[in-house]
Amino acid sequence: MGAEIGRLFLTRNLNAANHVVPENADLPEHEKIEIPVTTLNSQLEKLKPTLIKIDVEGYEYDVLKGASDILAMQSLKAVLLENVNLHSRYHKESEQHRLMLEHGFRTYEYLPEKHKLTDLATKQNLQNGNTIYIRNLEEAQERLSTARKFRIRDHYI
Repeated sequence: MGAEIGRLFLTRNLNAANHVVPENADLPEHEKIEIPVTTLNSQLEKLKPTLIKIDVEGYEYDVLKGASDILAMQSLKAVLLENVNLHSRYHKESEQHRLMLEHGFRTYEYLPEKHKLTDLATKQNLQNGNTIYIRNLEEAQERLSTARKFRIRDHYI
């Protein structure tokens, strides 16, 4: 996914650390691959997502730029964005944060054991690597309060 439909280059052979690089990146040809890229707008235009998780090794802002129509949908209740300080390869982290706030989202931290959302007062949650952006807190809290518990290893959440 990206800001527009086209093509991008990715590193190769770095496992989970593969990431977007410029076409003219100073890498041997066998260490990068060219891939087709589309946008969330084009992929989700006929759907009404309620939650989106974006984890693209720092390329989140470009994915969000290609999701303007999706971010404007009232059906979209929350977006979970990874924050692991890789954004500086492509943009300032504040740009993606500002974009989310402009679309009516606020920032929260989720405490699964307590089924509780903590308001981050529009700051980002830089401590655990993810920021949860929620459009309607009351609706999210209602959903949490009625959610069925499930087991993960020896914990019930």
